[in-house]
Amino acid sequence: MSNNGYAEKWFDDNIYQIIDQYQEAHPEKVQNDGDPQDYLNMEEVFEWAKENIFDEIPHFTCCICGSFCQGYGNNPYPVVKEENARCCDECNSDAVIPARLMNLR
Repeated sequence: MSNNGYAEKWFDDNIYQIIDQYQEAHPEKVQNDGDPQDYLNMEEVFEWAKENIFDEIPHFTCCICGSFCQGYGNNPYPVVKEENARCCDECNSDAVIPARLMNLR
């Protein structure tokens, strides 16, 4: 998935928070009635969010499943032993923690 594809998924997943931030930055575009998605140009909101918010959020690709993730991720050791590798919460729960528990034996 391209960086733009990741941004689109992030935008869709966080649409209401992004609209709130956009409206705070552009109070002249706020209408007090109706759904903001009905009166805002969502392409304009998307471009604004990519330029002003998206790049500030830490993101990475999970080294185990390859999914795009937001945040700082988890240390995937011992499943992946690369120094700066990060894994998503799901892979951490499903693969990394069980592998660590097996190593305790």
